[in-house]
Amino acid sequence: MQIWRTNGNWFQQFRLVGQNIVNVKNGKVLDVASNRDADGQNILAWARHDGLNQRWKIVYTDTIKKEEPAAGLDKNSGIYRNRPFYITSKMGG
Repeated sequence: MQIWRTNGNWFQQFRLVGQNIVNVKNGKVLDVASNRDADGQNILAWARHDGLNQRWKIVYTDTIKKEEPAAGLDKNSGIYRNRPFYITSKMGG
């Protein structure tokens, strides 16, 4: 996957839907290329087939405050605003 400055176009807009990260316009999902669980493997947008190489987990690096567990959830993206996170593949390795 290449990272570019945002320009707000549809091809840079994704949302978390269940365990898939889905493009808002064309419905393609982020996919670990060639279904290979290896460091440095390419990530691309591909037609959804629900394989393990298309499943992702958002891992937040802070703790959510108990008093407002739903505060800050962006319903369009499925991700909490203003919380640091990283994304991991569900492939397991």
